[in-house]
Amino acid sequence: MVAARILRLANSAAFGAPQQAVSIPQAASRLGASRLKSLLIEIGAQRVFSSQDPAINQACQQLWQHSLAVGFLAREFGTAVTGSERVAESGFLGGLLHDIGKPVVAGLLLDAERRLRGKAQRDWIVVNEWIEWIASVHRQVGIALAIRWGMPELVVNAIRNSKELDTSARHAATNFIVLGNALAKREGLYLGSYDQAANSALILEAQALVEGSAALLDEASQNLRERVTERLS
Repeated sequence: MVAARILRLANSAAFGAPQQAVSIPQAASRLGASRLKSLLIEIGAQRVFSSQDPAINQACQQLWQHSLAVGFLAREFGTAVTGSERVAESGFLGGLLHDIGKPVVAGLLLDAERRLRGKAQRDWIVVNEWIEWIASVHRQVGIALAIRWGMPELVVNAIRNSKELDTSARHAATNFIVLGNALAKREGLYLGSYDQAANSALILEAQALVEGSAALLDEASQNLRERVTERLS
């Protein structure tokens, strides 16, 4: 599975190579060390966003789609505005992992439900309640997990707060993550409720801060859901 995904990404239109990579060394060379590392982390993190409970698993898949969308957008904005691979890949990883604590908390809640089942008349966890519960505690869990995995401080900061811009560093990767997070919500790739007016204002503020054009935002948002779906196939 891992080898197949490495080959598929290396041969995707994003790299535009005239010839197909037919081996892992060829694919790895085409991707480069930074992009290959990001892909391997993506494959590992995706396994966290799952559950044996059908309803919770569906919610986890929506969370993963949102995380992929934020990662894609942050990488594209970072590349277009700064031209820096370091900023782009840091933005991708930060976006990908900014909600990593949510499925972990879900697993803990499900385990608690299994232990208590039989003592109550109904299942303890309802998906809408689960969404509200994890929203209040997932960041602390995600931060601890990122530190355990040895993630860069930027990723830890992205988990700590993916909604607050860093005005002291215009082109910080965290700002591209904040912008990607807000745009993913606007495009409907989000699980839960949010303040649409505040989100729209944040998009405008982030766009001005990173000096990204409206055309860039529209281009990055185009076919976002389809790109995320393709990555999952």
